[in-house]
Amino acid sequence: MNYYIRENFHSPIEGPYNADEIKFQIGIGRATLDWLATGDLREPRGQIERSPKRDWVPIRSIHDLSGRLTSEAMVQAEYRDSDPGKSGGCFRAAAITFAIIISFLVILLGVIYAGCHGQRIN
Repeated sequence: MNYYIRENFHSPIEGPYNADEIKFQIGIGRATLDWLATGDLREPRGQIERSPKRDWVPIRSIHDLSGRLTSEAMVQAEYRDSDPGKSGGCFRAAAITFAIIISFLVILLGVIYAGCHGQRIN
């Protein structure tokens, strides 16, 4: 099946595209999984432009499209759609926190072990 796509309700309508063409558009960053899509029912272009908002759904929610989009394309699209500065910062903060906790536990276990065996820690 072919689909028309658009970024939002105020943007121009593009297409119709088949699933592979939409996958390509997402892969190159030209579209995202949040873009809206509606099926091509061979209606005149004017009728597509006047179609109600309920006929347009995010690409990610169309089974025919999401089933054909490879997981790699989905991951690339999700990564591109996320805020890299924010997600990178959160990951970095979590990694540093994890390293501090592990270091603290290693020191604590060393102290406990030394205390149980009557050893003095320098």
